[in-house]
This record gives sequence, structure tokens and C-alpha cells, in this order.
Amino acid sequence: MLAAHHAETAVFADEMPLAPNLAGYEKLEQLGALRVYTARRDGSLIGYSVCFVTTSMHRPVVEANEDLLYVVPEHRGTTVGVRLMRFVEAQLAAEGVQLLARRTKAGRPELDLGPMLTRMGYTPVETIYVRRLGHG
Repeated sequence: MLAAHHAETAVFADEMPLAPNLAGYEKLEQLGALRVYTARRDGSLIGYSVCFVTTSMHRPVVEANEDLLYVVPEHRGTTVGVRLMRFVEAQLAAEGVQLLARRTKAGRPELDLGPMLTRMGYTPVETIYVRRLGHG
């Protein structure tokens, strides 16, 4: 599923192939900073959310940054995505997380979660620009 997610959403996917940093994820797990949530239908994986939880470097706030959010295409347009997102919110809130940052894809209307996030109570706070530097 991760390969399909990457192929569909990754910036520069043709130049930068998927190569998950498994050691990095394992280290985050050992540090207690990794959260992985799944959505399943009849036991089959149909979506996931991966978050990093840390104390802010700028203020005494526990925050989560969503690294990955994916629902397989055939389950989009149903309640699966919203239910997964609400589940993640509830789990993080229960452990004391105060802020959750989620991202959405710019310039890709079919992947733009902005309107849904706004309806869910999220506030847009920054825009991130990416530029490919060098090759190799």
C-alpha cells in the first residue's frame, strides 16, 4: 500500500524512488515518538495514519505531526477517511497531545483535504514550498 501511496502523492516520485527509512522509524518508536493507526475492513488494511509526537521546541506543548495519511482509492468518498482521522485525534488527545498538524497536497484537487480539514475544525497556519535542489 505504501508504494501505491508514494506513486500517487509523492513530489518528484519519478526522480526519488520510495525507500522508507525503517531504522529511523524504529528509532522514533524506541523513543516513544511514533504512532501508527490503521483502518481495516473485514481484516484488510484500507488506510493508515502515521504521526510523530514530540514536545514543541518553542513552547511547552505536546504536538503531533502527521507524516502519512492514506486511504485506498476505492474507499474514498465514504466515511473511512474522516472516521480514521477522528480516531487519530481521539487517541492523541487521550495521551495529552495538544496540537495535531496535518498536511494536504497543493495543486492536486483530488487530494486536497483543505476543505474537509476546515469543516473538521482545522485552521490553515502556513504554506510549505518545496524546491528540488541538485540531482543525485
